[in-house]
Amino acid sequence: MTKKPEYNVGLPPLNLPSPLTAADGWHKSFNGDTADSAIREALAAQRHAATAWEALDGVRRHKDPKSTAAAHLGRVEALTTKTLNTVVSRARSAFDRLKLREGELNRKISEQLLTPTQDAGEIRAVLRAMNPADRSAAVSRAIQEGDSAVVSAVLGGQPLTVSFEARELAAFRKMAENKMTPDLVAQRAEIQRAKKLTADVLDSSVEISIEAQGSPAARKQFQEDSHRASEAEQKLAGIVNRTDMTGGWDSLQQG
Repeated sequence: MTKKPEYNVGLPPLNLPSPLTAADGWHKSFNGDTADSAIREALAAQRHAATAWEALDGVRRHKDPKSTAAAHLGRVEALTTKTLNTVVSRARSAFDRLKLREGELNRKISEQLLTPTQDAGEIRAVLRAMNPADRSAAVSRAIQEGDSAVVSAVLGGQPLTVSFEARELAAFRKMAENKMTPDLVAQRAEIQRAKKLTADVLDSSVEISIEAQGSPAARKQFQEDSHRASEAEQKLAGIVNRTDMTGGWDSLQQG
């Protein structure tokens, strides 16, 4: 006896990744109640995505008994597209706001570190006259002591004017940010972490939308069955709609 195909086997429970689950855990991780408003928007987008995909999974796993497997898969495909569009729209909006907030924090950090002074040129000249080891030590000491005049003169100059390579200036910049603007750096780090979460929500949503639509094998089977059903219906229509039935049973057999 031929076993009847189990079409629903192509729609197993979705394996939702971390960015699309545990909304409460992400909220707690970011101290959501007191977080930056941009982060709260990102957390809301993550919660929306998690609940939306969970709800879609429920639709996938609970087929209406009156619906065929093919009709159910078609409905799931349509709902998957709708879910993906709404999730992506909200997550992208949150991501864009996080980028703006990150830019604001970078500007604030630069404003505190790069305060122009009249003696900036003189400071750079003194540093150029030092040997490399003493020059690096002098800048490191200025950062540790919070000497904004020296820090601004160094970070605000070009590599040639301060006798440092670009990579050395980048290292001094990072050191100065952590030492002289720690609160802003901490805020920026949380914004960047929220950006990564939101990007993961977007990427994971695209990936899960493909999984949500069922296996390619199941979709191919449904398409073939639909084609065979259409052919059978056309054959039946050709028989029951015939008007030349005067020949009786022999006529029908010959047709």
